[in-house]
Amino acid sequence: MNYEEATQELEDATIALSQAMINKVSSRELGVAQAKFNKAKKKKHMAHMNNLSKLARIVNKGNSYASNHVVTEEHKAKVREANSHPQTEEHKEKRRLAMIGKNIASKPIVSCPHCDKEGGVNMMKRWHFDNCRLSPNFDPRTRGE
Repeated sequence: MNYEEATQELEDATIALSQAMINKVSSRELGVAQAKFNKAKKKKHMAHMNNLSKLARIVNKGNSYASNHVVTEEHKAKVREANSHPQTEEHKEKRRLAMIGKNIASKPIVSCPHCDKEGGVNMMKRWHFDNCRLSPNFDPRTRGE
C-alpha cells in the first residue's frame, strides 16, 4: 500500500469514526470504528516509513562516499604509516618506572565489623558499617543515615 492510499484510508476511517460518535451508535460499533481508525493510522505510518527508507536507499546509492570511493593498497599503506606511532625505548622505560610499586589488579578489601562481610571499599561504605542491617544504629527507613 502506498502513502496516498493509506492517507485516503485514514481519512475514510476518521469520517466513519466521527459519524459513529455523532450518531451515538452502540459501543460495539464504536469499537469497530475505532479499531479501523487505529489500523488505518498504523498503515499510514508504515507507508511513510517505507517511503523514507526507499528515499534513503536512493540517496545513498549514487552519492555515498563509501560506494564511489576506491581505496588503493598504496593509500592504505600511507594511512597505516601515518597512524602508527612506535614507542621509543626511552618512553617504554619511563612507563615501566612509573608502574613500579603499583599493583593495579588489587584493590583494598575491607570487612564489616557487624556482619563480617568482606568487599571493596566503596560498596562496603554504601551498604555496611553504619548502614549494615546488623548494626545497632540501623534504621530501615533511612538506611542508617
